[in-house]
This record gives sequence, structure tokens and C-alpha cells, in this order.
Amino acid sequence: NIKYGITDNLLVELEILPLNMGDGSNQGNGDLTLQLFYQFMHEADMMPAMAIEFEGRIPTGEGSSGVDGTMYLNVTKTIMPNLRAHFEGFVMTANGGRGDEDEGRRAFQWGVGPGIDYQCDDKTISTINYLMRSSEANGAPNQNILEIGMVRELASNQHLKLAVDVGVDGRDTTPNFGAKILWSYDW
Repeated sequence: NIKYGITDNLLVELEILPLNMGDGSNQGNGDLTLQLFYQFMHEADMMPAMAIEFEGRIPTGEGSSGVDGTMYLNVTKTIMPNLRAHFEGFVMTANGGRGDEDEGRRAFQWGVGPGIDYQCDDKTISTINYLMRSSEANGAPNQNILEIGMVRELASNQHLKLAVDVGVDGRDTTPNFGAKILWSYDW
């Protein structure tokens, strides 16, 4: 992906995903995603920091259809030294999908939830986030997910991000467990 900071508060990102390698599948390979992130309020006194993000998936990949759009709102406030509280929400219009993933997919999706992060040291931040979201499938109940993760700065231009998602509502339609690993390198 390519990220470009237009100003200190405005970032644009262009990404081509997913890239399926080794499984012989190419459905949805190469979909274009465009993101625009804007921090419109900085934290000061009692005021929290606020940011809005827009993301659009354009069906340029094999077997993809429809354009998806998502809007995120993030509110963050320092509540103690090294400890911040968050509230995040999103709304999404899901008009298509990669390959056959659009079958039975809910056209309007949403999610909200609180979270906290703690700066363990100068290079490590740990997070806990709760998300209540609509199911991606039509007719399925809402999902309740807990995410626990951390970000570690490996070098000034490299970061390692680790997280696990755990379904906390006991429903069969909620993912029970998921793990994420991301290594980023900036130049």
C-alpha cells in the first residue's frame, strides 16, 4: 500500500488487496481500496481528539462486484499518564464483494465500542477494545468481540503489531477466535 501525508492531520492511502498466493484462488485479487483519514480535533484540556476516516473498496479484482464504502469516527482522551480511553464507531454500505462473498451479505453494517490503550514504554503500546457490530450476514444477530493487542516499535521506520480477537457472546455466528500479525516498514 501507499500512504501519503498531505498535512499533519490529513492522510491518504491507496492499497491493492487481497493478494492470495499459493492457494490457486484469484477471486477478488487486486481490489483497489482508497482511504482518507482526517484528524479534525486535537486533545486539549477537557476536549478529546477526534478523527474521521473514509474508506472505499473499488472492484478492480478478479470476480469482484459493487463498491463498498465505510465511514469511521474515533474519539480519544488521555485519562491518566500513559493511559488513553477510546470510543470508535463505523457505518458501512456493502454493495458487493470479492468473489462470492457478497451472497447473503448485509447491505448496511455498523459497529461501536469503547477501548483503552496503555503505553508500557517508549516503544510499546498495549490495547484492549470491545466492539459490538452488526453481523455481516443477513438475518444473523449482532456480534460482540474483544480485541487484545500490542504495537512495538522495532526501529524508527518499523513496527510489529499483534492482536487476537475473541468472540464474547457465545453465538455460533460470532467468530470465536482470530489472530493478526502485521509488520510495517516505512521509507
